[in-house]
Amino acid sequence: MTEVEPLLVCTTSSKGRGVFARRSWQVGDLVISARVTALAAERTTHSFQTSINTHCEFDEPARLVNHSCDPNLGIRDNEFGAFDFIALRAIADREELTWDYATSEYHSIAVPECHCGTAVCRRTIPGYKYLTRTQRSRLTHIAGYLADY
Repeated sequence: MTEVEPLLVCTTSSKGRGVFARRSWQVGDLVISARVTALAAERTTHSFQTSINTHCEFDEPARLVNHSCDPNLGIRDNEFGAFDFIALRAIADREELTWDYATSEYHSIAVPECHCGTAVCRRTIPGYKYLTRTQRSRLTHIAGYLADY
């Protein structure tokens, strides 16, 4: 277990390590500001897509935030070439922090089968490219490059 105030990184029951809130957050709060630690030579299960042809590794704890089809965090491009993770709704102390991988990955290989368990679970996370127009219209925070697609 690693504590990065006000976040806690620990093992989850089914998803490996995850990031948990150590305080409450309100809608619009900046929860994590990620930084690029390396460019990835190719797409990996742990890389982040920041443009159609660019995949990066991010620092912790950002790289450990797990996926959900109904996330409590959204992303926006930041000044470091990475993403800021913004609270989409109120987040309670000790709640796991999650984001939707389809909001940055045009074609994703990270989660072939989703187990988020939410009422809106899509069961697979193939990426933004494969979302319906309706699903895309519901996303409020996406990587800037995806606006072109």
